[in-house]
Amino acid sequence: MPTTPSIPCRAARGAAILLTLLAAPPAPAAEAENVALGKPYTLEPAPNYSGATSKTGATILTDGQISRAGTLWAQPSAAGWARTSPVTITIDLGTPVAIDRVTWHTAAGAADVQWPASIYVFGSVDGSHFTLLGDLVALDAARGGSPPLGHYADYTFSASLPATEVRYLRLMADARLPYLFVDEIQAFRAAGAARRASSFDVGDTKAEFWNAHAAVKGGDAIHADLARLRARIAALSLSADQRQRFDAAAVRAAGSAIESARSARPARSSLPLVSGHGALFAVLGAAEQASGAPPLQAWPANPWSPLQPEDVPHGATPAHLDILAMRGEQRSGAFNVHNGTGEDATVTLAAAVDGVSADQLSLSPVAWTGMEPATWLAAKILPATTAMTIPAGTTQQVWVKLTAGETAPGLHSGAIRIQARGQSAVTVPVAVRIFSTRPPTPQTLVVGGWDYLQDPGTNGVTSANVDLIAPFLRAQGVNTPWATRVALELGKYDESGHLSAPPSTAALGHWLARWPTAMRYRVFIGAGNDLGGIAATDPRFAVAVKEWATFWAAAIKRLGKTPQDFDLHIVDEPRNAAQAQTEIAWVRAIKAAGAGFHVWVNPNWPDPASTPRELIDLVDVVCINLAIADTAGENYWRWARGLAESGKTLEVYGTDGPARQLDPYAYYRAAFWRASAIGASGVSFWSFSDNGGGESSNGFATRSIDYVPYFLDRGSLAPGKQMEAISEGLRDFDYLRLLSLVARKSPKPDVRDAAKQLLEQARTAVLASAGTFNGPWTATRDRSVADAWRLRIGTFLDGVDLSSLH
Repeated sequence: MPTTPSIPCRAARGAAILLTLLAAPPAPAAEAENVALGKPYTLEPAPNYSGATSKTGATILTDGQISRAGTLWAQPSAAGWARTSPVTITIDLGTPVAIDRVTWHTAAGAADVQWPASIYVFGSVDGSHFTLLGDLVALDAARGGSPPLGHYADYTFSASLPATEVRYLRLMADARLPYLFVDEIQAFRAAGAARRASSFDVGDTKAEFWNAHAAVKGGDAIHADLARLRARIAALSLSADQRQRFDAAAVRAAGSAIESARSARPARSSLPLVSGHGALFAVLGAAEQASGAPPLQAWPANPWSPLQPEDVPHGATPAHLDILAMRGEQRSGAFNVHNGTGEDATVTLAAAVDGVSADQLSLSPVAWTGMEPATWLAAKILPATTAMTIPAGTTQQVWVKLTAGETAPGLHSGAIRIQARGQSAVTVPVAVRIFSTRPPTPQTLVVGGWDYLQDPGTNGVTSANVDLIAPFLRAQGVNTPWATRVALELGKYDESGHLSAPPSTAALGHWLARWPTAMRYRVFIGAGNDLGGIAATDPRFAVAVKEWATFWAAAIKRLGKTPQDFDLHIVDEPRNAAQAQTEIAWVRAIKAAGAGFHVWVNPNWPDPASTPRELIDLVDVVCINLAIADTAGENYWRWARGLAESGKTLEVYGTDGPARQLDPYAYYRAAFWRASAIGASGVSFWSFSDNGGGESSNGFATRSIDYVPYFLDRGSLAPGKQMEAISEGLRDFDYLRLLSLVARKSPKPDVRDAAKQLLEQARTAVLASAGTFNGPWTATRDRSVADAWRLRIGTFLDGVDLSSLH
């Protein structure tokens, strides 16, 4: 809760839906009737702040009393929310009444409490169909209002609105997390003739809220673009007059683009966001052209390094686009192309590498997509192409995927040619090295991510995209699907503990049909301290669990699988004694049932010594939370390695997000190196389906955290760099697996010793280069280290006879 003073962010530049209604300063409240006084209202969600504020709101928000004594979030006269947006307050005025002014009293400026970004005001006559009247924050700013900054203060956001007849007044606050507080809302009767709103056509105010929210974030991103581009223009070799003209043109273009974003409300947060946004970057391109910069530049890039839309080559860039692969592998690289002109450029792409056929190299543009807070990320990988358009003044990254196939081992050289009409072609040198070694088969590493494809509608899974997800994940190396307990329903039981009504097996059948050849099948049971009302301490509990397990074992066999293929996840992330006892009671009963199911657990005790030993001994798989282990340090890793050395099946998993803010190299790819270092046999990530209730391609309208490492939208999906990093990490693991095999089984002692030394050095170097497991993608780190050591490992393996070691 807010207790420690802090300096808040700059007050919100909310997106004014009705910015043309520049309101005059409001008249004193005494001159108009507050028609909201004493009126009832609903709150969605209920206030959840744990401090002294009211938990229900009661009628405190329309009692006419404004709190100015003491800190607002310590007053029971206010309502408060933590980590919640939007907050929706709907006031019933009792009868249609014309209003023309609304106010919202709040406080901020200390203890990490910030002023709201927007407060959208909707009106309705029937409670079902609304019209958007405006944004209190933006309209307050337009009339000259300015909440204080840098210290605690209370403030009333106030705005004049078009006089409109409404009965229901709905305010939806877009909080600058983590906190939002309000203690009084007032609405004033219009003094003159009122009009009814021209259309009450908004049925879903929450969808309208997120559209407006995205428009604000888009405007913020354009504003941030302007700041960066003005700095770039200032650094170009231009005359003072040219610099001034280009700077002024950039300011005008940005202003136009922000207005356009507010009115157009783009459905995707892609760059350029609107046509005016492209004009802003075109100003930079024209300035670069005037400065004598090359019209087209192309250079090799590390595919995992962050990029800005206007980046040009700087510092040390790779001499070649290097791709290393075993025969039969797929591996990736990238290069960047910058359009340094004031016009969009359509370019053709052609790759020619000796000994590598054209169809073995695919070239895919990487789209720019928006992400809060107001940033652009190059992460969405589009379909392969031989031509693309690069907007003026921007940089386009191209993802290069090599399918090694049966390419002859050795070094293959060539280039990628980029040609724009009327310009000289530019080339990117390419070096492909193919190892003679082949990846081990079949895949032995468990890779999963709580996809939950048994039930369309779970998280970001819809009826329109559900059939696309499993084939995509399988192609990326995912071999262990997850289902909720809908797939293994718990059922109903009689007084003796016997199953009284068989559950439906339809969900299980649908799920297995989507994953016909998985390595493991995992189901999150999410169990409590009972089964069908029979307590875990009751002797009948074991009877009920046996009936449940036996029923589902038989159903699984009828569908062509065995219960031994299934891992049950009973309690998610147990971290205290009560949760441990629940898990232990269930595991004992499951094992006693003898149906053959395995049990998977992800203990979350920060101190591994506190993890109950009985729990570890009972379960079949222990999965380590990478963030907890990374924070705890070597003591935790030592404990984990000890489990693996004792014969316990060990896995690792990550749960951080949003996915696109995580470094694909350090968070996703390096997780496989960490798994190898501690003897783990599985890597998982939350989540392959939880996109926060929005769409991955519209990051400015994200409702909650988007954990999906690819781009999951309501009716489509697209590859993403984070998912590609998972695939790369999985293939890295194959190199480490083969090297470990040599270190253990080579008949030559000197080869075993060399393999052990190389394995230790490679793991240490790569994990050191990754640094903090969940560090931001913007962090500076050398993301070439994994491939540098992979080159050494691949070269070493090519000199070893592996055929006798398996």
